[in-house]
Amino acid sequence: MKIIVLIGVWLSCCITAHAQSNINADCINAIPLCSNPSFTFNSTSGVGNVADIPANSNISNPSTNPASNNSGCLHSGELKPQWLIITIGNAGFLEFVFGAGNSPHPQVGFYDWAMWPYSPTTCAAIQNNQLAPIRCNWNASMSGGTGIASASNIPVGGASGNYEPPLAVLPCQQYIICISNYSGVNTLVSFQSIGSASLSCNPNCLSVNNPSICAGQSATIIAAASGALANINYSLQPGGVTSANPTFVVNPLSTTNYTVFASGLNTQSAVVTQSAISNVVVGIQPTIAPTLTQATCINTLTAFQMNLGFTGTPANSGYSVQWSPQPAPITSNTQTAFSGSTAPGVYAYTVTANGGCAVSSVFTIASSPAPAAFLISPAGTVFSITCAQPVVTVQALNPALNYTWSQTNQPAQTGAIANFTLNQVGTWTVQAKHPVSLCTSAQTFMVVHNTIAPQSIVQPTFQQINCTNLNPLQTTVNAISPLVNVQHCILSPNNSSLISTNANTAYSPGIPGIYTVITKNMLNGCTVAKQFTLVSSQGFPTLPWGVHKTLRWAAQAKVL
Repeated sequence: MKIIVLIGVWLSCCITAHAQSNINADCINAIPLCSNPSFTFNSTSGVGNVADIPANSNISNPSTNPASNNSGCLHSGELKPQWLIITIGNAGFLEFVFGAGNSPHPQVGFYDWAMWPYSPTTCAAIQNNQLAPIRCNWNASMSGGTGIASASNIPVGGASGNYEPPLAVLPCQQYIICISNYSGVNTLVSFQSIGSASLSCNPNCLSVNNPSICAGQSATIIAAASGALANINYSLQPGGVTSANPTFVVNPLSTTNYTVFASGLNTQSAVVTQSAISNVVVGIQPTIAPTLTQATCINTLTAFQMNLGFTGTPANSGYSVQWSPQPAPITSNTQTAFSGSTAPGVYAYTVTANGGCAVSSVFTIASSPAPAAFLISPAGTVFSITCAQPVVTVQALNPALNYTWSQTNQPAQTGAIANFTLNQVGTWTVQAKHPVSLCTSAQTFMVVHNTIAPQSIVQPTFQQINCTNLNPLQTTVNAISPLVNVQHCILSPNNSSLISTNANTAYSPGIPGIYTVITKNMLNGCTVAKQFTLVSSQGFPTLPWGVHKTLRWAAQAKVL
């Protein structure tokens, strides 16, 4: 689209010419090209109220052309200038011509110019020599027009030294131009936009972001209005929210389009409303409520359940699970539970739903608790209290455990060793407890007693020798109970002894005196003692005791 602006000389009275001499001569008074059809190149114009381009402005007004091999920028500074603003409507390449040779009002002098990106701080930046021009031209010719154009777009009769290369632009970008009346002419100047980018006084310059969130999160919509709108108020639909702040926080459950409106005053103080659509993309959010069952003293398996769910619309999604490290029972990237033997350690996992929303967590599998295994000594489940062993001692062989020995109606014993006597017979339980894992185990045994004395008969229990009865009868010792595992010990008056393992034993006494017969149950060590007596008449001679085999004997005796 071509835009033609006529720039003219207002030939009225001197007072009128003087009054117009400084119109648009300052940067802060720049007018938009699109809406003001004319401005004046006046031979009597000055630099305005402010010298916007001071001498030695080597950055804002460089001597070297920033975009081409042409001569440079405003070598003579601003001479009777006009300050103009252009606003981009559609994206493309910016090309324009001042005073084209075939226009109604062609170039009639040197129209040197410079163009900078425009913002509210541009004028101050130019004055402070802080902002470089993006295009500028120190005219090579007084005719054929000047501006920005590709070689193929230079108007007929135009000199290449008067034109700069096209500039790629985006909607709502603004540029300010200082065009200098170097020749001091009084004339109208035609303006033409000849590029693919269009110009507009009221472009829709509102832009918004398009945030992506996961379900359950908040999205921040940020609007940015350009085009030199002032006193902007913003509103959001759906929601009906208004604010002087261009930021809105929304919480959609699913992907939603929001329209942001910006209303303000343009450079002509007209109310302008701009709008833009923000597409808030809501991804499906995975959720977890994990449970972990550790191995115990009685169960060596570990169990884990992720309890995976999803929020958002639709409330389901494809997903994958990444593990670090991967537990041995896990066999696929969609498995969310396992039960089995798993090495202790820290396991991290991340569940990622289709669309990229994710949730992560960590759990620790502890080492299997130490068991409370133990043995007892002596081995067995029945321990007997006997005459030979009146105290039974039982020892638990794992010193790392704590022990309690208990039986109904008996005081408990603690420690690795327990002692049992005749009044402690019964069924006992020893419980072991690991002091760290607190695992327990128990063994049960019985304490019984076997203290029954053997029974025997000794005959005869009394004999007398004299002149008519020279040889005493044999004394017989007969076991009644038990009949096996029994032993007789016969002690003579002179402490000689005879030991026999025969249940029935015959013994020939030798010297007068009292003989003691001790019968012993060899299984429990219990004994019974009996006596028989051999006497001689007064004056009857006695002979020395015969030689008997003597055996060592040690036992407890019980005389019945």
